Amino acid sequence: MTYRLFYTDSDVPKAMYEALKPTLMSYVYDELDDALGKARQIKLFGGVPWEIERADGPAINRYQIDKLLDDRAAELVNRPKVY
Repeated sequence: MTYRLFYTDSDVPKAMYEALKPTLMSYVYDELDDALGKARQIKLFGGVPWEIERADGPAINRYQIDKLLDDRAAELVNRPKVY
């Protein structure tokens, strides 16, 4: 399964994010924890992880990502995995 993480380098209005989304670069991972680990890194550097699209279901939105990062921060320290 794939997880595509969309982000911006700084906070922008949601409408602007949605307008820019088709042109934004994204990260693609095979594991959710890798996508969450990258979202954690993005937040540490002042960026905004907006959503993680999943191949098999609804996207995880910005606020759900924040909640997951709060709940699982310690588990995600060594993510994403580097091969």
